[in-house]
Amino acid sequence: AMSVPERMAFWRYHMERCIRCYACRNACPMCVCRDHCIAQSREPHWLTQEDTATEKLFFQVVHAMHLAGRCTECGECQRACPMDIPVLALKKHLNRTIHDLFSYQAGVDPQAIPPLLQFKLEEDNIKERSW
Repeated sequence: AMSVPERMAFWRYHMERCIRCYACRNACPMCVCRDHCIAQSREPHWLTQEDTATEKLFFQVVHAMHLAGRCTECGECQRACPMDIPVLALKKHLNRTIHDLFSYQAGVDPQAIPPLLQFKLEEDNIKERSW
């Protein structure tokens, strides 16, 4: 229900408190790239070591996108955060978007392939072309 400037202020406030401990990432049972995480990669160098809210939010958004369609909203990321930052809210937002676009919910059908891990020429709910 917040406007875009209000949402940015909300996340800026929380990211300024972040200590970049990556407890949220480490606690996530779905995060499988700990050995090659963008937070620690220097080739390519995606993130700087700057202690800015922008860099911290960038990591959180990339992490949330990485888990889009796979996050089961277990809440371990948020429980692990020593600063009580509501990082699960980003993942819930993306899960709602994935559900709306692809009618998919993570963790419901163990045989289902998450939509961002497969390719279809034309998605049912995304009309990019008019044939």
